[in-house]
Amino acid sequence: MKGFIVIPYFLIIEEKMNITQAYIVSIVFSLKKSFGKAIISNRKIAEKMGVDRRTVQNALTGLQEKKHLIRDINKDGKRVLKLNTSLIKLLEETTLREAKNTNTGKKKDTKVGWFKDYIKDAS
Repeated sequence: MKGFIVIPYFLIIEEKMNITQAYIVSIVFSLKKSFGKAIISNRKIAEKMGVDRRTVQNALTGLQEKKHLIRDINKDGKRVLKLNTSLIKLLEETTLREAKNTNTGKKKDTKVGWFKDYIKDAS
């Protein structure tokens, strides 16, 4: 598999997603930004992530229960995964902020204090 996908840590820390859910949200967001919508099967997501289809199904159900995502059917009868508009806004703001930091040569935050605090709180 070529390329990479960015998983913003706020999805896990602030939105309380597990890593599978955050990974799926990142995939859906990437598809939406690239193609205008996210038409992808559970099987294809599972292949991309290297997990079982049931794992994807459970993660999608959890995201839907938390109102982060809805599953819709388009006019061609294909399933479309749609992210909550407030979540899209947060992801876009994060993307724009990172792009601005990269383009201005501004030093990126490489401190991992937030992660150390998270580990300490999780213990």
